[in-house]
Amino acid sequence: MLTILLSIGISSVTTILTFPKIQKELNTFINTASSYYPNDLIITSKGGQVSINKPEPFIVPFPKGSLELTSQTKKELENLIVFDSNGTLDDMEKYKTLILLNKSNLLIQSQDKIEARSFKDYPDGQLTKKNVIKTINSVKPFLSFIPIIMFLAILFGTLLYYAGVKFVLVLPVALGLMLVGNIKKLQMPFSKYLQIALHTFTLPLIVEIVSMVVKFPIHVPLWFFVLNLLFGVLVVSKLPEKQTPATQS
Repeated sequence: MLTILLSIGISSVTTILTFPKIQKELNTFINTASSYYPNDLIITSKGGQVSINKPEPFIVPFPKGSLELTSQTKKELENLIVFDSNGTLDDMEKYKTLILLNKSNLLIQSQDKIEARSFKDYPDGQLTKKNVIKTINSVKPFLSFIPIIMFLAILFGTLLYYAGVKFVLVLPVALGLMLVGNIKKLQMPFSKYLQIALHTFTLPLIVEIVSMVVKFPIHVPLWFFVLNLLFGVLVVSKLPEKQTPATQS
């Protein structure tokens, strides 16, 4: 229950704090995306090859002030996309472009490599600015679902982390507690030690929550496991030395 409440809290706070910025950037992109596409440009796909209705090379530079670029990108790249039917990998450096479109492939520049995507499986058709605007308008209604998707994604991730990854640490703690219990000659099954480990799991979990709230991360290796184990050992050491089945029930 604590992990569920914690996951809901983290998901809610993260979504509330993060979404306004994401929403602003998305709205800015959507409102300006259509301006990136030249008014009279028609891209035609036929038989696995692409062509345009413009003299080549046709160059589309980065829109001024509309795209945040790293200093390295600003220095090396000047154009958003270049259309050249006979363009190759070597031409990307010549054109200083992020994307190069030739008749058969789409070449995309990344930080450490160039990705090539073939048009051979693309359906026949045309892309115009009208199509782009229509697509953008069809996407707008779904923006209202982004906070819900964000919340559910973060909730799933935190639940998986606390109830999954963190729970794995409970098993070795239970084994350690069983070793202490055997030394004390306690007559308890492993399931009881596992139950104790789950309860003592609460202390390091609360400590972790507090460290997150005050923004003071704990960098000690395996501190969560060690604190859970020490608290569990303290609990087991306080149990009566003789536990009978009747007493346990």
